[in-house]
Amino acid sequence: MANDFDKLLPAATVVLVRQGNSGMQTLLLRRNSALRFAGGNWVFPGGRLDAVDYPDVTVASDFEISSQRPEGEFAAAKVAAVRETYEETGLAIDADQLVYLAHWVAPPLMKKRFSTWFFIIKVSEAVADQVQIDGSEIHESQWLSPAEVLAKVEDKSMALLPPTIVTITELARYGTVDSVISYYHDRPPVVFYPRVHVAEADSPVAGQFTFLYQGDAGYQETNPEVLGPRHRLNSKDGLWRYENTVYE
Repeated sequence: MANDFDKLLPAATVVLVRQGNSGMQTLLLRRNSALRFAGGNWVFPGGRLDAVDYPDVTVASDFEISSQRPEGEFAAAKVAAVRETYEETGLAIDADQLVYLAHWVAPPLMKKRFSTWFFIIKVSEAVADQVQIDGSEIHESQWLSPAEVLAKVEDKSMALLPPTIVTITELARYGTVDSVISYYHDRPPVVFYPRVHVAEADSPVAGQFTFLYQGDAGYQETNPEVLGPRHRLNSKDGLWRYENTVYE
């Protein structure tokens, strides 16, 4: 298993949420369309861990698929989360207020594979209104409710990567910032290490991608037809559908 993770790039992502007059909103940034990775996609603030982010401790070389926290990398991820948020949005956030949400490991089919620590943090209206983007890597920013984001995904006016889709869909279950922060504070962080199934040409759903996550009945066999619990993301005709009967 260690060889599978040798080329993973450690990264950190921050889900910023605020309580607006119409409900909870989260901040999304549109990446420059000219960028090679995720160009034109709407993303949460974040990026790769830099050498300066690491504390003066020894970091294990092997990554394990678990909810354990390698202290060196975990601490570095929190530092990177604060740094990247400031660089991309101009917002200063407190590392001590970051709640560990999930860990995403890109599947082997990806040319550039990230191992990303996801955090969530509540920001005040006063802080949220101070967003400033550089116009270079980031071309646009919006505070939107999860429902608004999903509607834009549905009409294809907003492109999101799978981890962002899953996170937004989870956020949509909650009406207030405090309730969602409480949920992630109490729930053990989930590790997402997708196994990817592509429907064959003679299948009724030919060409459909299914990202199977731990807990899905078909995960071990990479077979979406296996009956049982569902924890997956389906793609068809450019649209995504997240199914989750595993985590409440």
